[in-house]
Amino acid sequence: MEILCLFFLSLWMGVGFFCAMIDDFTTRTSILGILCNVVVIILFASPLSTIVKVVTTKSSASINRPFTAIQVFNCLLWLGYGLVIGDMYVWVPNAIGLSLGLAQVTSYFPMHPLQLPLS
Repeated sequence: MEILCLFFLSLWMGVGFFCAMIDDFTTRTSILGILCNVVVIILFASPLSTIVKVVTTKSSASINRPFTAIQVFNCLLWLGYGLVIGDMYVWVPNAIGLSLGLAQVTSYFPMHPLQLPLS
């Protein structure tokens, strides 16, 4: 795991140095914007691996509810902000993150065991 982290850290540093050498501001920000969006979409999609477990076990116990709720709320706010300022690098990944978070929410409720009070 440490080797993987060092690899990605080195990759980020290499991209940073590469982008620092680009004179054109628009090209530099486009490269960094696209790269950052790819990373954040991977981050938003990472909890989706639990959906396979939810479907196979028919239990939503493996879904991290606080993380999912925060992801939906965070993406909703950033999506709104990105639409207001008209920045595609802000609203596109957050629209994807919102839809992925809502996919987790919708997979939670059908598989959640109903807890009935004892009479």
